[in-house]
Amino acid sequence: MLSIHLLNFNEKDCKNPNLTGGKGASLANMTQVGLPVPPGFVLSTSLFEDFIKTNKLDFEIENRLEIASKSLENQEKLENISREISDLILNQQLDTDLQLQIKNQFKNLDSTWVAVRSSATSEDGAESAWAGQLDSFLNTDEQSLIENIKKCWASLFSPRALFYRFEKGFVVGKISIAVVIQSMIQSEVSGIAFTVHPVTEDRNIILIEAGFGLGEAIVSGQITPDSFEIGKANLDILDQQRNDQTRGIFLDESGNNVWKNTTDDSSIKSNLAENHVLELAKICIKIEKYYGFPCDIEWAFYQNQFYIVQSRPITTLTLSDSDYTNRLKNINDILSVSWKKVWTTEYSVFSIWEFAKGYTKYCTEILGFSFDKIILTREKNLATVFRNEKELEDFSLKALRKILDNDFLTKASNTINLLNTELLSFTDLSAEEFLTDSLSAFIEIHNQFLPYFLLFLWAPDSIQNLNSISNQEKNYIFEICLKNRKKTEHTYPDLEFFLNKVFSYIEKKEDLPKFHARCLLPQELLKYVVDKVLPGKTILQQRFECVGVIALGKNICLTNESQTRGIYGKVTYFKNDDEVLRGKVANSGFCVGRCRIIFDFESMKEFQTDEILVTTMTRPEWLPAIKNSKAIITDAGGVLCHASIISRELKKPCIIDTKIATQVLKDGDLVEVDADNGVVKILEKAKETYHND
Repeated sequence: MLSIHLLNFNEKDCKNPNLTGGKGASLANMTQVGLPVPPGFVLSTSLFEDFIKTNKLDFEIENRLEIASKSLENQEKLENISREISDLILNQQLDTDLQLQIKNQFKNLDSTWVAVRSSATSEDGAESAWAGQLDSFLNTDEQSLIENIKKCWASLFSPRALFYRFEKGFVVGKISIAVVIQSMIQSEVSGIAFTVHPVTEDRNIILIEAGFGLGEAIVSGQITPDSFEIGKANLDILDQQRNDQTRGIFLDESGNNVWKNTTDDSSIKSNLAENHVLELAKICIKIEKYYGFPCDIEWAFYQNQFYIVQSRPITTLTLSDSDYTNRLKNINDILSVSWKKVWTTEYSVFSIWEFAKGYTKYCTEILGFSFDKIILTREKNLATVFRNEKELEDFSLKALRKILDNDFLTKASNTINLLNTELLSFTDLSAEEFLTDSLSAFIEIHNQFLPYFLLFLWAPDSIQNLNSISNQEKNYIFEICLKNRKKTEHTYPDLEFFLNKVFSYIEKKEDLPKFHARCLLPQELLKYVVDKVLPGKTILQQRFECVGVIALGKNICLTNESQTRGIYGKVTYFKNDDEVLRGKVANSGFCVGRCRIIFDFESMKEFQTDEILVTTMTRPEWLPAIKNSKAIITDAGGVLCHASIISRELKKPCIIDTKIATQVLKDGDLVEVDADNGVVKILEKAKETYHND
């Protein structure tokens, strides 16, 4: 047995996180239950604490931490404090006898290179992973060993670690640090594995990502790894994505990490075979069973052998076990609900997640009622909403009854004006300014704004059917709703335009493919603000291809591509048995012209003068096309939707709520728009060659 300062992975005391930190204790636990962990040892927290006391650094450090805790907004001051503490540690010498013990233990590993890794006492816990906050030093040889140990200690006080420490509420003196020294595995393939799917939070699916060489290539986001989804129940590969990996990071003879072209080097073998994928999945299941919670696992593969180099709890899951059970129930309940397509337009995953939460949770909290059944799906940057038609009618009626209360109407008008001003003030911020505490404030105001927005949007749809109030009262209510609606009709398009600028900033800064940052969930963006860590590119790519957000009752969940496409199969699309479409009259008029289907800003650019604009719902930024159109036809909308308001102002024939216009009509179809009677007749179907001519 080594001293309390040096603990081998196979020693009982090494499992104590107070001595060996989260990472060290995890590696010791896995070693002692027979999991394939590369050999190593830990320099305990007691060694670090003795080093600080022996060199009389404790008072100096605590004094600076006290100042740092009050200087989080002053980046320059925080960096200066960090540098001062780091210098205090790096300028001290480690006891000669202790250095000898450490180097002897290093030699016992029989490894030319080791990883020297920080392991904080609060690290890898369920609430705080400290991912990327503390330093590690790969490819360390005997000569640089002692210096890298001290650098690990100093990293406990780096600017990002100080910010994270106080942001998480860790007070002065609460955190200590151990250092793991572990044999380096010269990985042929490496990667990460999640024992719960991090996107859908499906407890029955393991997600494995694999890339050539060392794991830094994946972690840094510089390659797109292969990904595998494995079902735990039958241990079968449910889905796999093999990507073109033309390079990887490998260790050269001098101990440097270098990029190699995998297509030119015959010594680099192919990525994981399916039998190896299943072998790794079994190891992951064993790790999860041992710990009793979902795990985020780092692994390496060398000479036909897997090695586990780290395991920590997955800290980004939003669902508890009971929430997950309810989520499964939600997905099953979809089968018994009548869903109908409402609209398709441009929205980010961030926005549709907040919309779904707002529809179901915040409407209930603020208004006392909500949409309890809603699905939003997103494919290739376009979002589609599906609703229960009867529920939409009920919502409109309840909204009208709510604003018949004059006191509430006054309060609602004042509130939406205030929230609208506050919300749009964010669009004056730069991306860097927004990605701070401003993001949390934005989300909160957004969620408070939505119920009032919906209130004034949908209430007028039921006015004409309510006989208990006079025409004078109906006109008064309509004018109030119209006034508030016109003030806010630009809000969501302006915010989405602003968010897209933020997402473009992240894509450039983090070297992401275009539109991938638009696939981030709010909780992931909030996490990025703190530690600058994003989900893997594979996860974002899957969401970009197809993802769904379901809200039933107060439960909200994310579905993967296969689940989302399954939902499409359960949606009832409105049918049309003849060459006539019927809708509601938003503005009267008559014309004949050819159709142009528009879902987003890009397709709007194709619009030609005197075409008929056909869409699910119009948006304010489409005004140039709307002005040049002969008429407007939409799938959805009410008397105060944007198409209704703008068509009356521009005196354009407009028919809304046809349900099926974008499903039935095609670019170039010649139609007759009778907006006096709410009828669209198809006179001639377009040829396949119809373009802009």
